[in-house]
Amino acid sequence: MIKRLLESLVHELARQFPAILILGPRQCGKTTLARHFLKGEYFDLEKPSDQQIFLGDIELALRRFDGPLIIDEAQTLPDLFPILRSLIDERRHQSGRFYLLGSVNPSLIKRISESLAGRVGMVELTPFLFTETADLKIDFPTYWLKGGYPDAIREKKITKWQRWQENFVRTFIDEYSNQIAANCLKALVPPA
Repeated sequence: MIKRLLESLVHELARQFPAILILGPRQCGKTTLARHFLKGEYFDLEKPSDQQIFLGDIELALRRFDGPLIIDEAQTLPDLFPILRSLIDERRHQSGRFYLLGSVNPSLIKRISESLAGRVGMVELTPFLFTETADLKIDFPTYWLKGGYPDAIREKKITKWQRWQENFVRTFIDEYSNQIAANCLKALVPPA
């Protein structure tokens, strides 16, 4: 397991703020950081069984747990943020209660800034920094070509990490192409 340099900052923020938001691009290691370096009950809101726990009554679900909660893909449950604000305000002095993980996206940042301003410490996790990969004995050109992403860094064969990168990038291109096409259609078709 590769130790992340930001781990100490996350722990420092957890001593200061009731909620800690760990942002970063997909596949950069947010979930691994949360599952291996943080203590608390972990929920992945993209997993239907975990999301079901919160869907009926978010407040009741959050109150059921005493220790810190780690909520991965928090942006998938927008109603979570105002409820977190009220729960945090009930025990404002208690720090490190909620760890929220999410991919960087403007709607998540907007929800956080509207509901949790002053209550949340924010950390942006990147793919591995070159210094974090020192134990792997990767030279800088190889690190740079692999982009620092954990799955690419772990692959030894050039064909495997290149295939991983190609498919990773393609998923983004496909996703954004679909979004652009949908927006173009909305602009062309007048509202009824």
